[in-house]
Amino acid sequence: MVAKKKKSLALAVCLFVLLVTLIPGTVRAADDDVDWNKGVLAYLVVDAGDAQTVIGSADTIHFRLYDLNGDPYSGSVSGYITDPDDEVTYVSISGGQGSYSIANFNFDKLGSYSIFLWDQYDNYAGGTVKVVEPVITLTGKPVVHSESKVSVKIADPDGRVLARQSLTVDGTEVGAGSSNYTTLFDGTFTFTITPKKTGTVSIIYGGHVVGTVEVVPAYTPGSRIGAQAADNMQLSVEVAQSGWAKASTVILTRDDVVADAMVAVPLSKKYDAPILMTSSQRLSNEVLHEILNLGAETVYMIGGTGAISAEIESELQTFGITTQRLAGANRYDTAAQIAELVGPSDRVYLAYGYGEPDAIAVSSFAAAQGASILLTDTHSLPEETQNRLKQISPGEVVLLGGTGIISSAVETQLSGQYAVKRWGGADRYGTQQIIFQNLLTHEIPVYIASSLVSPQDAVQGKPKGDALLAAALAAKAGGCVMSVPQDSLPAAVSYSLLYNKGYISEATVVGNSESVQATLEYQIHELVKH
Repeated sequence: MVAKKKKSLALAVCLFVLLVTLIPGTVRAADDDVDWNKGVLAYLVVDAGDAQTVIGSADTIHFRLYDLNGDPYSGSVSGYITDPDDEVTYVSISGGQGSYSIANFNFDKLGSYSIFLWDQYDNYAGGTVKVVEPVITLTGKPVVHSESKVSVKIADPDGRVLARQSLTVDGTEVGAGSSNYTTLFDGTFTFTITPKKTGTVSIIYGGHVVGTVEVVPAYTPGSRIGAQAADNMQLSVEVAQSGWAKASTVILTRDDVVADAMVAVPLSKKYDAPILMTSSQRLSNEVLHEILNLGAETVYMIGGTGAISAEIESELQTFGITTQRLAGANRYDTAAQIAELVGPSDRVYLAYGYGEPDAIAVSSFAAAQGASILLTDTHSLPEETQNRLKQISPGEVVLLGGTGIISSAVETQLSGQYAVKRWGGADRYGTQQIIFQNLLTHEIPVYIASSLVSPQDAVQGKPKGDALLAAALAAKAGGCVMSVPQDSLPAAVSYSLLYNKGYISEATVVGNSESVQATLEYQIHELVKH
């Protein structure tokens, strides 16, 4: 190679760089702005995007040379390239008749590369190539212990894709090894990875990391909803705000009894309606404000005027809201009316009329299936329930609870007309466990709430609406609700959490610390973390 020399001849053949073409980009130069007196010929960029390439590229630089008369130059030239750190690499120049190239130069640093060319008479020309980071777009999020698909698109900052380029996906940090891929003509490729732990997956081009994607845990602890809620009404507003920005339909139920609305979650799912709670005689400003903020046009009121007063109904109507009351002669009739709105389904769940925990445990699953929940006495099937079953005509009826809750006599009565299953444990937590075993079949979020849902549970004050409200939110989010005591985990709940932890993507507590203590919340998160 010939080192750069002092100019010795006044005039011979002067190189003029008119056009430099990069792969994949192009650098063009013209003859204006050339200082002829100095004899230094510079690259003149026509298009900002033409003078740049991406880091890691091994490009062939094409250019045309002309003499002083504007004719294609024909002769040998020498040259070198300096990188952004001023390190010099001498290069071979090939070509003739005005068309020349520098083959497969590796641009492995960010910044400007300077190109210097000269002929045998020491006439020289120079130019620059800018090396930039590529723009990489990643779609998809790898999850620990889950086969995850990620789509990648790579282009330069001007949007020109890097077609038919080799890249490496390095997943060694997450226990998934490395694989090589070639981009399609649109600059894309897709890879599938099953990470064994959290960490970073790197996308490598030309030996350089040009993009990364983080592997997320299979389980995420959710932020508690309603931590400061003082009562059922406030909690219902907070749950509605966490799940619904707008809702044309709202379900309104009394705040001192959960039984009226314990079968309403499938209706909530059907109409995408949050459940709000109110005192029987007066609609609080907070609840009214939430109904108006949601933009509700219709409010379904669960229960008669003893549950939600006529004054509340009139107040809603003054705001142009249509009200519809779902009120039967008893809770069985009310459940039947709700089921009529939910519509036909191949399966119906049958819960004890005073067994709020069982009905709530299955409610979000029933909502996902579009299935109704009907109620029964322990020893006999109420007429209202029988009539609604005939109208729905399901292929299957699932009894929730053991024979001490729903007797064998009821099961026998139903078996003559329907296929009957029984899911019953030793207590509410055992029944909940069996419901999970039968219906939790894929990864979903779980909402944890207080199991104190019946009047018998409320030693002082009102039953907690936490689980009912959480079930409506779970139905909207494609999840389920799990009820727990305030400060301990029954064996059946611990087993459910451990057995199903692979299906729990996120666990979120609904309610304040009087409902679920912080120590129990931590215990649950530690139990299902994976």
